[in-house]
Amino acid sequence: MRRFLCDTNVIVSAILWPDGTPGKVWAIACKQHGFANVTSDEMVSELSDVLSREKFARLLAKRGLTVSTLVGAVRAISEVIALNSDAPTHPCLTAQDNVVLKTALLADVDSIITGDRDFLNARPPISIRVLSPIDALKELQNSADQLH
Repeated sequence: MRRFLCDTNVIVSAILWPDGTPGKVWAIACKQHGFANVTSDEMVSELSDVLSREKFARLLAKRGLTVSTLVGAVRAISEVIALNSDAPTHPCLTAQDNVVLKTALLADVDSIITGDRDFLNARPPISIRVLSPIDALKELQNSADQLH
């Protein structure tokens, strides 16, 4: 089982624009056997906060979606872990990016998938691969093809 962590920006983009690259990443990773998304309560809370922003309200309403339904769906298809303060952080990352890093390290994921350029450029000294959505899509498509 390949374990991955989709950053909040990837999940939000996947929800709002399902035909875009993040949407394709999310669809493959969550629907194909052999992949597991991991998140944390803190990341789920951030997802709820972001989706609750006024600028997204019209897009969600147009599709008949609610924040609580979407957050519940993400929780249902993800492994949600609890964070502790013992996980390492990286000085070049924001507090929220360090939540992503801690979640990934504690969950022992194979990859972090993020569209956050600062996170991608920070290159934290970890053994976990940090991939952009386009790079993740290429890898997931190849892995999905190998599973069939």
